[in-house]
Amino acid sequence: MPLPDTDEMIQARWGKKQWDFYNWANDNSKAIRDTMKIDSKWNALDLLLQGAWPSETDRKDYYAWSREWNGRFILRMSYRWPPQEFIDAVLATNFLEAGASILHQLWWSMDMYNLSWIPIGHAKFGGAESYYAFKPAHRLLKPDCNESGPSILAKDILAINVNFNKAHTLSVSSGSLETFGSSLSAPDIPSNLAKPEKPNLRPRALTGPEQRPDPVDLARSEIDHNHFVFAQLGLLYVYGEDYDHAKGCGMDVLAKGVWWRNDLVVVVRLDNKGNPGAVYVLYHPNSFVEVEDYEDGEELAPEAEDHVPGRLHPRCNEGFTLAKIANSLHELGRFDKEFRFLPITKATNVIHRAQFFEHNEQELTIGPALALPAEVNK
Repeated sequence: MPLPDTDEMIQARWGKKQWDFYNWANDNSKAIRDTMKIDSKWNALDLLLQGAWPSETDRKDYYAWSREWNGRFILRMSYRWPPQEFIDAVLATNFLEAGASILHQLWWSMDMYNLSWIPIGHAKFGGAESYYAFKPAHRLLKPDCNESGPSILAKDILAINVNFNKAHTLSVSSGSLETFGSSLSAPDIPSNLAKPEKPNLRPRALTGPEQRPDPVDLARSEIDHNHFVFAQLGLLYVYGEDYDHAKGCGMDVLAKGVWWRNDLVVVVRLDNKGNPGAVYVLYHPNSFVEVEDYEDGEELAPEAEDHVPGRLHPRCNEGFTLAKIANSLHELGRFDKEFRFLPITKATNVIHRAQFFEHNEQELTIGPALALPAEVNK
């Protein structure tokens, strides 16, 4: 099924007659609603149309127009946006344009379409090993400092001052996070899954035969702590049932299992030209915007009820506030891929707005809005 058309794409195909239908329907919206009342005649709408469109051919054309235009929302909500198509859409996005509009195609599509879960893979952190995925969303965080000005970007794109501290590098293999507030039904599982892969770390020159580059140090060295601009992509979830059982029985078990929300947000870091780069998970205890994604009366597993907000898994014995999970969005989309949480910091990072910077009236870049007036959210 092809991606459903946007309003603009539909209207671009219209001729004079379709625009006449559109204007007439807007001007007579109350009368049209009245034809749907329970005490209306069975052919009330057709009788109404006869007054405006005496020709039977015109009325048939009106019904055809109405089916497409008024049925567009149902069509969009029934469309399942596959994980790879979502990833491709993010990679193709010009975030210089996306930052200027709350109605940009990417944000609009994330709001309108019935989005599939995006698999990340499986990882061990803080003594807990499990599968991870995220549910696409783009308004999960709010800034601590709400800067204002004409060059401010929409809140889908934000920035942080990364507050580095001494990270425990042992957490790469045994670390953890604190999590979970709610459970959710399992994501759609891609069928083309192969043998689990090991992650590839970018090699560096080694000083001895037994020495290897520290992946956490590498991940931290990639970041300019004063220029971490990111686009929000979704809310992280972890598989809430037995990892070894799921791994031994195949991926079908994931589709039937329980997934827990852990209040971490998946973000993609942007360079100053708005190009997407590495992928991170971010936790901010004071800025999270609550979302309701569980049914009333649903009971959580005892383990999930005792979660620490922001932890990856209830059994995790370590936490972080920012961690790298992939060099690129290209690495996401599969459950059979092993990845690592590379903790950047455990300190709380202040979230700022992002803004445009104009250079010589010819070039635009984006960066943290640190010099603009700000209202501090409490």
